[in-house]
Amino acid sequence: MALRAISHPVRVALLELLAMDGPLTATQAGARLDESPANCSFHLRTLARYGFVEEAGGGTGRQRPWRIVSQVIEVPKDELGPAGRVISATLADLIWQREADQARTWQATRDQYPAQWRKAADEVHGLHFLTAAELAQFNRDVEELMSGYTERADPARRPAGTLPISMVLRTFPLRPPTDDAPTDDAPGHQPSDDEPPPGTEAGTP
Repeated sequence: MALRAISHPVRVALLELLAMDGPLTATQAGARLDESPANCSFHLRTLARYGFVEEAGGGTGRQRPWRIVSQVIEVPKDELGPAGRVISATLADLIWQREADQARTWQATRDQYPAQWRKAADEVHGLHFLTAAELAQFNRDVEELMSGYTERADPARRPAGTLPISMVLRTFPLRPPTDDAPTDDAPGHQPSDDEPPPGTEAGTP
């Protein structure tokens, strides 16, 4: 299973490293991650087997450069079986732990950055009240905003002065709905402007 292939801390770190600084050889990656070249080579080959990375061309053995194939990993959790959900939870824990470690590192080293970066970096926390439809739309809006920078996955498209930036968005309810809570399909739901009125087929005037 491809999901199992990336549910390993070294492989998560390798994917992140290649996304930021690739292509890299197993030797180069090992030096950055404090792992042996042999261990990195094994994990890179495993990631390649499932289509997450590929050889960038040139070099032999552990001197072969590798590059990431895609920086987007979608996990359709509602479509996973019991075993898949366990693996998905393990991967989520790995990623959340890595993000927490990075946040702690930022706080510990913040004073080492120029003032412009200290001022530009930010954290936003909030408690808001939304319907499921509003939450879904909010996530789409944020993803659209972030997608404007996806082309910079290609190092040649990065303007001078860019740094790799961690952007983490988690939106989730803090408690389940009550039995009598209305849903988007229940009475009281207000259709959006592009939603046909009840009893009307989409596209019918």
